[in-house]
Amino acid sequence: MVTVVSDMIWIAAERPTAGGLAVLWLVVRFIDTRPRFAFVAADAVDVVADATGGWALHADWRNEPGQPLGDQVEARQTFQSLVARHRLGGDRALIEVASLARAADQASVPTPHPLGEAVRAIGRGALTVEGDDHWLVACGTFLYDAVYAYYRRSMVSREPPASSPAGGQSSARLPTGPDHWPLARLVPRRSATVRRWIRA
Repeated sequence: MVTVVSDMIWIAAERPTAGGLAVLWLVVRFIDTRPRFAFVAADAVDVVADATGGWALHADWRNEPGQPLGDQVEARQTFQSLVARHRLGGDRALIEVASLARAADQASVPTPHPLGEAVRAIGRGALTVEGDDHWLVACGTFLYDAVYAYYRRSMVSREPPASSPAGGQSSARLPTGPDHWPLARLVPRRSATVRRWIRA
């Protein structure tokens, strides 16, 4: 399991898109054991992160997932730079998730993903029906858990899981049941009734 921090404050743009939710999911499942998210205006992410000591997150998809990063992208906390920094690039299912999220955030990409339009529609619809960004993270976590699990299963059925170049093996903290899905923790402002429903 790849975990390097705990209880960090991650600053992200409010009203996250499908691609932005993928970056937040990556933090939840692979990097921080107990992440705390703060959502601010997109143009204030870096300023707030500097002022609070938090880590700024960006949905920056200028680079093809799995390919070398340019200096400008490498310096930012993006999906691709986090994957590279934490040596997760050997997980082909994770790279497939990145390709999907990139296509969902960009209407035109050199290599469109077959599910990109569907995930883009889900992301846009979610912004319409849900006004709480923390709740969006929880729902996005479920969505990308399902996508990642699908790709992991399809790839494992064909060959052993890939290892990172350094020999490490990535492993997401995938939920094994309702008690392991962090909705109640990621959405602290929800009522006790909703929390009971989540845990039911």
